[in-house]
Amino acid sequence: RPELVVAQTGYMQGAAGIGLLLLHVDAFNNNRQPTIVFPDTPFE
Repeated sequence: RPELVVAQTGYMQGAAGIGLLLLHVDAFNNNRQPTIVFPDTPFE
């Protein structure tokens, strides 16, 4: 179905999401705030 195009966003979509998740894990392990925060995060 090549006509089906869906924008997939989030932590589990592609290398950028995995890299961002690893940055968050590193910040957590070093008792720091995450360096990149999504504008719609419910945690602030």
